[in-house]
Amino acid sequence: MITPNELIVDGMLSGTGVRDALNGGYVHLSDLKIPPSLIREINKWLSDYEMAHFLQYTDEKKNKALDKQGIQIANHLKTVLPNVNIRYYSNWLMKEMRL
Repeated sequence: MITPNELIVDGMLSGTGVRDALNGGYVHLSDLKIPPSLIREINKWLSDYEMAHFLQYTDEKKNKALDKQGIQIANHLKTVLPNVNIRYYSNWLMKEMRL
């Protein structure tokens, strides 16, 4: 698979944590040329984000920590995929956040 030109990191309940911003749909992490350790980090973060969703985002401190971690993941992706525009979307706040 060819890596999309623009990716969005998000904690959407039914997603993979990374979606194609231009063509829509989630990207299979194994299709991206990223280290296995980053794939594990994304999967762990996504699992934690899903738990926050099920708790209806009631723990603001935890939600902020999850978004901080998501932004760190997005920045890590930027270094691994330098020719791809990477963005971050907070599902808790329902808005895109600056990297």
